[in-house]
Amino acid sequence: MLGKADFLSALACQCFNTEYIYAVTPGESDAVERLVRDTGPDTDIVTLSILGCYRHLHDLPAAGTPELSGLSLLQGRMVERLINEPRRETEIARQIRSLGEVQDATSQAIQAQYEVFPYPRWTSAEAVTRPLRFGKYIRQRFPLVREKQVPKGPIRILVAGCGTGKQAIEVATSYKGAVVTAVDLSRASLAYAKARSDERGLDNISFLQADILGLGDLDQQFDLIECMGVLHHMADPQQGLSVLKGLLKPNGFLRLALYSRRARSEVEAASAFAKDLEIDGSPSSMRDFRQKVYQVPPDQAVSKVVETRDFFSMSGLHDYVFNVHEQAYTPLQLKSFLGQAQLEFLGFDLPTMDVDIDYRKVNPADRFLTDLEAWEHFEADHPDTFAAMFQFWCRTEPTRL
Repeated sequence: MLGKADFLSALACQCFNTEYIYAVTPGESDAVERLVRDTGPDTDIVTLSILGCYRHLHDLPAAGTPELSGLSLLQGRMVERLINEPRRETEIARQIRSLGEVQDATSQAIQAQYEVFPYPRWTSAEAVTRPLRFGKYIRQRFPLVREKQVPKGPIRILVAGCGTGKQAIEVATSYKGAVVTAVDLSRASLAYAKARSDERGLDNISFLQADILGLGDLDQQFDLIECMGVLHHMADPQQGLSVLKGLLKPNGFLRLALYSRRARSEVEAASAFAKDLEIDGSPSSMRDFRQKVYQVPPDQAVSKVVETRDFFSMSGLHDYVFNVHEQAYTPLQLKSFLGQAQLEFLGFDLPTMDVDIDYRKVNPADRFLTDLEAWEHFEADHPDTFAAMFQFWCRTEPTRL
């Protein structure tokens, strides 16, 4: 059974991981402020843990840092997670190289959002113990791609819009000989990403602050570019895609993710609900929003946001409901989007095998599942299919070999 100090330390870690999204009564707030005023270098671990359930401990200048040698495993983890890690990330943020100032107004607004709400605040990434050869994976995954149209040996990968680094770390460990450049607008997100990469001892990822619109200044080309959940936050996603295509090597591949218009119905309902109640994206307002959503009858669309993981963290909720700019697509719009960029659609990363089976039942002639007009009809009948976004692969028009 956990003792009081260990329980409070574990609870503080949970509150920190959710970014203090839980509702707080006025009485609690007053009590926390009294504790803050009384905090000093010798404050005991129990009091620090209580404070850590409500406030960022690394931002309390009067608080000391307890010696880990005198603490239990859970207490030490709390000190590391709430005090030491954020302070290291602050230092890392100062050292990250920048490609230049962000000029686009929408990009500036998105940058400001993710400086305050780095997303996602993940704690574990999928461990890849046996990295694959990229060319072999592509040939197995997409039979239409010829062997001479895939790179051999080490590959250069760009993760455009890497956020807090989970995707960059996973892709860096997925392919043999991968050399990864991970780019994002937000220094706070990049610092989190670099800290997690350093913890894993990875030396094949370089982090860079930049806007996708400025990546034309990179004197590099890539075998693979991954841009997941990013282009739909740009003022002109087509322009962003054009920049990325220009960074691809001949026969290069793109892996993209974009919101599905049909699968965003509950998000649109939640955003309208917040707007009607004049709730903005500030932390206190988002706490109020959650309490009001809990009171909504379950048959209303807005109540569905409670079923999402993002509802349970501050950055997740902001990204999901209060994002400063986004747009969504249908399969036919994806066809036009890729067509304008002269990119060949290779196929979706489907959420389940059931989707594969159900689609093939009604579209037996589409052997490789690449007919976006057929997907348009399928999604109309199954609007929640791409609730986790359209995630798909495409490539430059292949060189004749």
